[in-house]
Amino acid sequence: MCRSIMAKGHWGEGTFQHGSWEVHQRSGVFITRWSRQEAIEYMLNHTFITHKEASKEIDRYITWPGQACAYKVGEMKIKELRQVAEQRLGE
Repeated sequence: MCRSIMAKGHWGEGTFQHGSWEVHQRSGVFITRWSRQEAIEYMLNHTFITHKEASKEIDRYITWPGQACAYKVGEMKIKELRQVAEQRLGE
């Protein structure tokens, strides 16, 4: 299997779906000031999603700044609380 296919699989299967990809992608949009098209092209080159899906995601990132970061922080806190509960209750 080609290395780029494996990398895309990694992004497509886990990271993209759980928020980390969004944080990474939004950093490109806001910190490096990528154009909408640059962000879409980057997403197309690093995932298996379609142009339509990439456009939709990038438009969401541009119009809803901070959402991915808030989502990721919330996800991390929920995992932390779950771990504490499992330790106290004994899985």
